[in-house]
Amino acid sequence: MTSDLDTPCFTDREKKVYNLYFQRGWHIEDIAAELDVSRRTIGRVLASIRRKNNRKS
Repeated sequence: MTSDLDTPCFTDREKKVYNLYFQRGWHIEDIAAELDVSRRTIGRVLASIRRKNNRKS
């Protein structure tokens, strides 16, 4: 998945999750622990990233 993370449509949290998940290969559980949020929250953030990325295509 490629995306321009400098676009204003991505929130700071989405940028962090994108970097950890897609670029560094972290697991959802590890990202949730790092950001002190639930796995469900990370799932929602990933869904938002995918939706926004699909709109740009």
